[in-house]
Amino acid sequence: MWVLSHEPSEGQYREGRHHRVIAAGRGLNVSSNIRVLTGHPATARPLVGRFLPWIALVGIWFLWGSTYIGIRYAVRTIPPYLMGGSRYCIAGGLLLLIVAVRYRGLQGVTLRQVLSAGIAGSAMLLGGNGLVSVGEQHLQSGVAALLVATVPLVMTVETAVVRGRGLPARSVGAIALGSAGVVMLVGAPGTAVNYMAAGAVFLGAFFWATGSVYLTVAELPRNPLITTGLEMGIGGALMLLVGLATGELGSLHLAAVTQASVLGWLWLIGPGALLGFSAYTYALKTLPTSTVATYAYINPVVAVVLGTLMGDQSLSLGVLLGGTAVVSAVAVTLIHPRPRRIEVVPEEAVAEIA
Repeated sequence: MWVLSHEPSEGQYREGRHHRVIAAGRGLNVSSNIRVLTGHPATARPLVGRFLPWIALVGIWFLWGSTYIGIRYAVRTIPPYLMGGSRYCIAGGLLLLIVAVRYRGLQGVTLRQVLSAGIAGSAMLLGGNGLVSVGEQHLQSGVAALLVATVPLVMTVETAVVRGRGLPARSVGAIALGSAGVVMLVGAPGTAVNYMAAGAVFLGAFFWATGSVYLTVAELPRNPLITTGLEMGIGGALMLLVGLATGELGSLHLAAVTQASVLGWLWLIGPGALLGFSAYTYALKTLPTSTVATYAYINPVVAVVLGTLMGDQSLSLGVLLGGTAVVSAVAVTLIHPRPRRIEVVPEEAVAEIA
């Protein structure tokens, strides 16, 4: 899963005429003029271009949903922090190299921005992904994905605390439903879950959410590719240091590393990181953010399905009920009700309406 702070892309718009706004059902006559931007592109997109954003979105659903089974296979014979650290150092280095070649270097990136990206990478990768990788040594991939899916719920609470605001009833209900889902995932009768592993994954979700909230207030490079490359590079380097400090190098036996672990590691670097993030960036530029955000509750479903098909996940009653509760809670959190309809009328017609 990726949570980024990004600048909106520059679309092709033309300025519309001056309008006044009448709020439907409220009887409000807004006297000030506003300038309306209408989203008519200068040229019509070809048919292939119309489908590419949706292909990218479906790619995100599958690619990021598959990373959990990739981690599960990789950590079977590769220590978790060495596995994750090498994965992110390689992926981050390649991403920064691509950006440097395409944008002719990394000019304009300040030390403060690098430090901010490093802080986010430490929280999200060292704390978040690192603990998830540790937990998946003893936890089924689908259960891990469902626990990580609580990130938007944790972010809702943390954001409310940071802003000093209370939570609306909708958010409170979603958090309560999600909490009940977590309890069912790890404690339902017939569900054999390693509680230490589940706790590590849930703590990892907390770190990931904290890093994501930090990204919303941190000073970062304008190019999200640079931000992500720095996060992966710095976070990956710290993961390698933790792996070395905890003696993982002594438990790494190259002759014992299985082909499945190598393939899982390679999948996490290529499709999981580079291709997945490229699809995510493209989707954000071409689709509404709320549409792209659907990955947060579709990815866990993909992870459970893939885990079941590949023999890593057993579908117990606790997993089905708890997973449904968690996914529903995340959907309630991310899907906002539509605002009241706003009618935009030409200025010359305002007098007649008023």
